[in-house]
Amino acid sequence: VLDGKNCVIVQYTQAGGTVKAWIWVDTGFPVKMETTSSGVTTTIIFRNFSFNDVSDSVFELPDGVPVLDMGDIGL
Repeated sequence: VLDGKNCVIVQYTQAGGTVKAWIWVDTGFPVKMETTSSGVTTTIIFRNFSFNDVSDSVFELPDGVPVLDMGDIGL
């Protein structure tokens, strides 16, 4: 349990280091991650987030914003 959230801890190795993640069981969202590489450990703690509905208007572009078609950039 981390910050009152029931978590499963997942640890894995990737190129050059290891990652340990505390995944909130109810949501599948990480609440903490520790990454170790070259003997240095970095810790990220996720706090003050919510899963509330977001209004569609948040994703509307303001008037006059140009929309570019990037379909031909060759990715």
